[in-house]
Amino acid sequence: MSDANLSSVSQQDADYYVSLCWIDGTNNGEFISYQNATLTGLNRYNLTYLRRGVYGSNIMTHSAGSKFVRCDDDIALKIPYTENAIGQTYYVKFTSFNVFGTVEQDLSQVSPYTITLQGYNKKAVTESGAATLTAGVTRTISYNHVYQEAPYPQVTITDPEEGDMIYIENQTTSSFAVRFENPNLTPRTPLVVVIGDSISSGFPFTGDKPGNYPSDWASWTAKFRELSGYTVINQAVAGTTTDDCRSRFMTDVVALKPDYVIIEYGNDCGFGMDNFSRTQNNLNAISSMAKTYGIKIIFVQPVARLNMTAYGTYEELVKYKAYHERMYMAELLLGWPSLKGYYNPLDSGPDTVNLDYLVEGIHPTQEGYEIVGEWLTPQITSIIGSGSSSTSDETRNINYLVYGV
Repeated sequence: MSDANLSSVSQQDADYYVSLCWIDGTNNGEFISYQNATLTGLNRYNLTYLRRGVYGSNIMTHSAGSKFVRCDDDIALKIPYTENAIGQTYYVKFTSFNVFGTVEQDLSQVSPYTITLQGYNKKAVTESGAATLTAGVTRTISYNHVYQEAPYPQVTITDPEEGDMIYIENQTTSSFAVRFENPNLTPRTPLVVVIGDSISSGFPFTGDKPGNYPSDWASWTAKFRELSGYTVINQAVAGTTTDDCRSRFMTDVVALKPDYVIIEYGNDCGFGMDNFSRTQNNLNAISSMAKTYGIKIIFVQPVARLNMTAYGTYEELVKYKAYHERMYMAELLLGWPSLKGYYNPLDSGPDTVNLDYLVEGIHPTQEGYEIVGEWLTPQITSIIGSGSSSTSDETRNINYLVYGV
């Protein structure tokens, strides 16, 4: 290396070929980029974190003393060309000046050089083949788009498990697909978070129970956990509204990284009946957060029965019932499954609940909670299935960061 200094760049710049260099060799040499340039002697550098075979050039062995060019703005001749010029043959003439630098040589006196433009349309992943991921280590893989300038599209894989592999397929000039595999993983028990109000928290049977019992021992979720074999975390709190769910969703749900969240709201403390748009906005926000973090929603929607006098007058009861039906429809419109039937297994007739299973006309007895859990479990498991594993086409843990498309 002579007449210039090599500077180090960031790894991202190396991935984007900001430090592009050319080394002489067979078949028009090889393009590389590097991250670190360490001076080891006079005009000598040690380059590390190399990207070899850049722009479709051949990776090859280079002899000591091979010509080396740093492809920056100081290059005398740098002519950009478009994708359709790749593979075409061009004829180039280079004229000289006289010894005084005042008269340029005529083109007719110069023999042409034949040049076939090398390169490729940059539709390949910068990884060679499949990328094997390390458990718990976020990995970003760059995707070289047809555009000649950075930034290029990327795929970011978060929370990978040991043995995960990522493949890029079906590349076009504007998109690409991700295939995710881990053939070594055995099915993982689904993690399910339940968030809701008092009829999911187990009210009024709260507090610790002597012996080895979970904190939600009285709720329907205890029976659901027992029968499904899932890992179930109950985050329900009596009096919780959709306002609360929206504000707590990141800490009470997303932070636990569940596969599914079961959302149950009975009355929303009544405000939704007078301002349903508020409930609707909350549900939209909750759904959006779940989609962003790859969490699937299952709604469980209780609907009041006409003999639930604890709701107040008959007119008030009818108002609550209409609100429950409206909430159920709003949930379906979000595209998630909604189970409208919390009180179904406790019914004694059409639109009539067996009050023997209710404490004060709304909340189930301990036996009532068990019956509800037994009834809901097969419906929920039919949606979730028996297990969740990182197998072919599984896309959990993959986020797309796509630029320049």
